[in-house]
Amino acid sequence: MAARKKPATPQAWVDQIFQVTNGAPRPQVVKGGVLRRSKSSVGKQNADAALRATVKTKGFFLFENANEYIILCGNNLNLIKL
Repeated sequence: MAARKKPATPQAWVDQIFQVTNGAPRPQVVKGGVLRRSKSSVGKQNADAALRATVKTKGFFLFENANEYIILCGNNLNLIKL
């Protein structure tokens, strides 16, 4: 497996979240799955604003829970209140 280069910008780092090494979308993105990233790793890249903007542009959902971000890669969300 080839090592990834360190992204030059926060947006480049966010773009890598949604892609595999060859630039194709991750299976979770295509199938409406879930991506998780720690808030500290996003913060280290100064990528909070870029992550939020990208999620909004893609029409996905972003949740903040304790020390991580949870991204639902789909636009058909049904909340079930228990």
